[in-house]
Amino acid sequence: MRQGSRKAILVAVVCLFQIVGQLRANDLSRDEEVVLFPMFSAFDAAAPTTQFFIHGWIFEPEADSKSRGLLLAKLAAGLSLAEHERLSPVFQERARLFLVDNERDQKLVARVAAREVPLTTSQPNGHIRSLVTLPTGELRKAMRPPVAAAGTLPFALIVPKGDARAFSGRVHLIGPEGWSVVSDIDDTIKASNVLDKAELMRNTFLREFRAVDGMAEAYREWSREGAAFHYVSGSPWQLYPALAKFADAEDFPQGSYHLRTFRLQDGSSSELLGSPKDFKLRTIEPILQAFPRRKFVFVGDSGEQDPEVYGELARRRPEQVRWIAIRNITNEVLGNVRLAAAFQGVPADRCLLFREPAELPAAKQMMPRMNDKKFPSPAANPK
Repeated sequence: MRQGSRKAILVAVVCLFQIVGQLRANDLSRDEEVVLFPMFSAFDAAAPTTQFFIHGWIFEPEADSKSRGLLLAKLAAGLSLAEHERLSPVFQERARLFLVDNERDQKLVARVAAREVPLTTSQPNGHIRSLVTLPTGELRKAMRPPVAAAGTLPFALIVPKGDARAFSGRVHLIGPEGWSVVSDIDDTIKASNVLDKAELMRNTFLREFRAVDGMAEAYREWSREGAAFHYVSGSPWQLYPALAKFADAEDFPQGSYHLRTFRLQDGSSSELLGSPKDFKLRTIEPILQAFPRRKFVFVGDSGEQDPEVYGELARRRPEQVRWIAIRNITNEVLGNVRLAAAFQGVPADRCLLFREPAELPAAKQMMPRMNDKKFPSPAANPK
């Protein structure tokens, strides 16, 4: 066989394997679902390329399986639910994502800008976290608003031919300078009552989510003045669809979400909303690292350990963490034993306890804090 013929056959075989690989990558079964979580990227319009993660979760609902019924009963018992509560539509909808069959080793392809991007295979918990690098010029054409200094990059999964479903996601492209808000969710923007665990579970699984009055308006005003948002919560990823629906209905600004990994099979229902201190520390710091020239506002509540988390991060990165606002649900006083330790070394004029969102300053009032060049010196951690 001539060399040219061998080469032609080799090319044909490679192409065939590429086609088969593509078909397998796009082979999303009709009984499988995908949730795509909002992510962020440090976006420099002058850079040749831009990197970002696509984070998704692929699973099979297993609506009528015996194991699902047993796990549902376990969850209901852990929450001490009555029969009518267990059968309520809200509980059934919220609980179902804790009882799915996570799909491992699945390959998906996303359409990002004008490209088809193969994603990394799914992990045993069904999550996919795939790093993507694309030319910045292509992203600028695809982002919304188009050809802007920062914006939102929409993308979608490619589904098999004949499948009418749509799985879409977004990446928030955030410029290297400006200001950002890191916000807690429970009892900061959503009324959860974390101090009463029974009420917390009922507010999480049995009742429609309710916003803290006035917080959406305050955040919208900050957004209009250029703030980017990151929502960081110890809530599990299974609650993301309900949280996203709530945030959209209440018109909170869009932003990236950073929630906690949890499987009911691996823990008890009492651990669903456990203390998120370590999780928040290791989750927020990479956000700060991604934007060394941006200034940050932290907003949380006093119900759990937001003051301790935010104070620690402010000591580590005083040039970036410019202001901390804590919704006071535990009748704290600035300077008491707890908050003195939490905010040791943090300038007093950069800490605010508030009860009502109307006490939060307007964006123009915070600009001096954002632009102040006289950075405090890092302080030692409290003993």
